[in-house]
Amino acid sequence: AIRRRDRAAAHNPMLVPLLLFVAVAVYASARGWRPEISFPKMHRFLWFLLAFAIPAVQPRPGDGPFVFPLALAGALVAGTTLRSLYDLAAIPLALRHVPEGVTLSFWLYSQGDMRTPQFYMAALCFLMAGVRPAWTAGRRWTKPLATLLNAGGLVIHFKRGVWGAFAGAAAILVVAGRRWRALAALAAVAAVLACLPPARERMATLLADFMKQGNRMELWTKAAPRLIAKNPQGMGLAAMKNRDLYRYVRAIEPKLNHLHSNALQITAELGWAGLAVWLAWMTVVLRLLARAHRRLAARDPAGPGARLALGAFAAFCGLLINGLVEYNFGTGLILILFAVLMGVAVTLDRAAADGAPA
Repeated sequence: AIRRRDRAAAHNPMLVPLLLFVAVAVYASARGWRPEISFPKMHRFLWFLLAFAIPAVQPRPGDGPFVFPLALAGALVAGTTLRSLYDLAAIPLALRHVPEGVTLSFWLYSQGDMRTPQFYMAALCFLMAGVRPAWTAGRRWTKPLATLLNAGGLVIHFKRGVWGAFAGAAAILVVAGRRWRALAALAAVAAVLACLPPARERMATLLADFMKQGNRMELWTKAAPRLIAKNPQGMGLAAMKNRDLYRYVRAIEPKLNHLHSNALQITAELGWAGLAVWLAWMTVVLRLLARAHRRLAARDPAGPGARLALGAFAAFCGLLINGLVEYNFGTGLILILFAVLMGVAVTLDRAAADGAPA
């Protein structure tokens, strides 16, 4: 885009929110508690150049505007499907070597991570929206198999926050796109959860784990209000340390250094101005995706553009829902996913506005 002197980046809807967010981060970090930690962390903002690079990719001759975003969605689904084969084998196999003094349930739950299931969730949103990756063409069994494997990967990590986020994203997808067949995929995941004793145990202990000492409720009601009140302009990007939380929550995990919430963490790090800019930024992305889906669905409800917009909208909603109980906007891998979805949002919105053929 730079080489061909394309000025479209100047009109990218992500430009102003991103610049404002970076400006607030620089200001809060310069005045914050640990600038020597904050400023080296700002390289993560480079990931958001994907929101400009993706719309800058020009279609090849003969390709429509949806070929590249469709390829991105297909690559995501291919990657998560392959990863699910590993997770569905490696996590159960880890139960052969349970350390002495550790319960079987705790060892099983500790094998999963918070990041990978969010990719499964995004892939499932695209699949449930009706997106057909190019590598599934001509093979009717590949898409159902990919859906099943991704659902298994989502379940096997035993992360309840992502389960809830997926349920919310799937509900949004069904209502917004009237994809009633997608309920079958949601029902399949729920059935798998109901059949697995570890999953039932995780759900049965949800409230107790949420309320116990050192967990989210104490972080949100004791640590967060005091940290925010102590420095309403923010303590600086990624400046929070475990000892800052330990002052207010004594039973905290030894290595925990965040508040398990996007809104609270951003407010603590970047102040109220940072929260306002972030909320406006996320609203812009949701508006772009909703508008693109509305326009493309009105043109051709079963077209690839409408399906891509619906899947991206549901996936982005799922990330935000999970961000209610996790700080996923501060994880490099998830930031990549956020940035890619932003780039897809801009691409689809431009295609819808240009009246691109479905």
